Amino acid sequence: MPSFFFKEDTTPATQEDLADESHTLLIQAQREFINHRYDKAVPLLERAASFGSFRAAMSLASVSMREEHMTVCQNCHTAAKWYIRALELLASKNTRLPCTPESLELVEQIVELLSNHMLTNITSKEGRTLSSMLWSMSKDFKPRAAMKLDEAELAKLTPQEQNQVFYARALCIVIYNCRGFLYQAERNADKARHYYIKCVNVPPTGIHSCDIAQRSAEMSLGYLDRDNGSACSPLLAPSSPTSSIHSSHQCAGCNTEKQMMPVCSRCKVRRYCSNKCRIDHATEHEQECLSVQASRQNDSR
Repeated sequence: MPSFFFKEDTTPATQEDLADESHTLLIQAQREFINHRYDKAVPLLERAASFGSFRAAMSLASVSMREEHMTVCQNCHTAAKWYIRALELLASKNTRLPCTPESLELVEQIVELLSNHMLTNITSKEGRTLSSMLWSMSKDFKPRAAMKLDEAELAKLTPQEQNQVFYARALCIVIYNCRGFLYQAERNADKARHYYIKCVNVPPTGIHSCDIAQRSAEMSLGYLDRDNGSACSPLLAPSSPTSSIHSSHQCAGCNTEKQMMPVCSRCKVRRYCSNKCRIDHATEHEQECLSVQASRQNDSR
């Protein structure tokens, strides 16, 4: 048989080819995860990410954060690296991060990393880069959020334009609330209040997670005002250093058990495994928190 029948195809792969290949790899990785073969799933995700799949990079970040038997996130720097890659891949297709559900999902995961792992101090190059990228993006989202458009003006936009506006607003809400939370944790009341106010002032989107974030920002502003501008008692504080690192705590939001978990600094009772759980549980916890504080004050009299 002539040798040219075996000639290797050297035609460069198109973007469509790479997209199809990465999609196939993602499906294969999902099957491996279902069968608990993580050692086989991760290389598939890495290969898909090399083909330009932002979702593969995002999955690798998530996997890095959720290894078993960890008292704290030992791979937060690795997770930050993959989130940076996911942002780059998603933005590269549009020259900037698009205002889409995919972007919101990615940013919410990054916010969870930054908020939930502030106790481990993500001060590595990757952590600082990730934070800077997120803060810079909020400046890009703001003009696209068309904050001053009222309902009548929004109605004149096409459905696609309306979605752009709503998701730009959603992204601003999530990022502003995160910045407020981190500044409050750093005892910077003025900066915390500044970003909480920015979060609250974004027109509501109707997206559940964003509605909760804005309610959380309102509650945090109330706490700051009640404490006369002091940020010395943020909603969440590090676990007491006197507690045993071998003891297990249960998250009040999702019932996850971990050995180290931030505790509500006001009631010193409820603990949360992540910023998302703190936000989701904020409304339900508020009355209990106030009751515990009142009871403690009565006991001290």
